[in-house]
Amino acid sequence: MMVPTVRSLSEQGLDTRDIEIITDVRDHGWHVVAVVEENGVPGWAHSVGLYKTFGHPEVVVFGLANDVLAGLIDDIAEEVRAGRRFACGDLHGDLLEGTPCLFKPVHRDWYPALLPDAEWFYCGGSFPLIQCFWPDGDSRFPWQSGFAEEWVVLQPLLFRRDPEQARAVELLESMRPST
Repeated sequence: MMVPTVRSLSEQGLDTRDIEIITDVRDHGWHVVAVVEENGVPGWAHSVGLYKTFGHPEVVVFGLANDVLAGLIDDIAEEVRAGRRFACGDLHGDLLEGTPCLFKPVHRDWYPALLPDAEWFYCGGSFPLIQCFWPDGDSRFPWQSGFAEEWVVLQPLLFRRDPEQARAVELLESMRPST
């Protein structure tokens, strides 16, 4: 693992949020960033610090209840602290009360828009990121044929680069400043 360049408390001009991220990573090994659901756009949560502390990819998950999102990131991080690795393509059935989760790599083009805190923490440098996907009631994942139509919007396919193919157009539009 290449040692990433990260922010430190000795830097000038840090705000309260910056200090919280750096302190959480230093004291606990990671920080959880939660973005709440708004105007029909799903919420998401992601880790900051897993790569620095444990050499494990950062993790992002979308479309669950806000408290579940942050809790899932914390649960994954605790597992990583205990030595577990979450490899892309493997099913992990013990993360969401028996509902299997599957991880896929996130395309680097998505980082600046969706993970500005992680981009800031890693000084814009390279860090790996994986997305945790959960299935519908018939055990199908969002990219599989027959996935529950009403849930398609909840989990963008960030392993795809194109916003339309990733089903992330509305998500990106929701993040643009209002004029």
